[in-house]
Amino acid sequence: MIGAIENARSVKDIYPGWVARFYVSASVPEAVCDRLKELGADVVRVEGEDQYRNTLWRFKAFSDPGVEYAISRDCDSRLTRREAEAVDAWIKSRRKFHIMRDHPWHQSLILAGMCGAVGGAVDFDRLWLAAGEDCYGVDQNVLATLIYPMVQKDSLIHDSFLRYEMDSLKFPGQRMNGEFVGEVVDENGATDVTHRAALQAVESSALLRTGLTVKTRAAALLKTIKRKLAE
Repeated sequence: MIGAIENARSVKDIYPGWVARFYVSASVPEAVCDRLKELGADVVRVEGEDQYRNTLWRFKAFSDPGVEYAISRDCDSRLTRREAEAVDAWIKSRRKFHIMRDHPWHQSLILAGMCGAVGGAVDFDRLWLAAGEDCYGVDQNVLATLIYPMVQKDSLIHDSFLRYEMDSLKFPGQRMNGEFVGEVVDENGATDVTHRAALQAVESSALLRTGLTVKTRAAALLKTIKRKLAE
């Protein structure tokens, strides 16, 4: 909840003109919702039991025709200028979808907290029905199996390491102090030093970067073949 408040507070600085929107369950205290509203955020109460599938609620914004652009972020990370520069490049590209990967461990096709879409580009009802069994990572599964095949060719993709797609781009800005988009930050504002160490180890080694790219592109090709065979 601290992360939600911190992100709501920084929206005006990092994303001027944007509005933070939070989809919350009944378990979120009213005091937290009131504080988010005080900071200018929209708070949408959604009925239903607490379950893993609720991580899909955020994508309601992607299907909202009244939204010009929507970006999905996790509350355990913080908004940064690095990601905002990438979002600006995406908007200028006029592509319908935005995908970011900024760490060697960002190996999902689409990370749920590092993507964006033009309003109305995603059918939320179809996404919800495709979720299937309630389990940890259900949001990542649906994004990979349903959304990625639909949007890949109309996406701007910023990828610092894996480069699954041949037309993926580097991030437009310079990395500062080992930071990366989607970095987990705890309630005290601390980050995990092992995550930054892993990133810096790969960045400083051309051999590791090359090996990682070859391995992940082979894995992506295998996934594509399996998906085609299943169709």
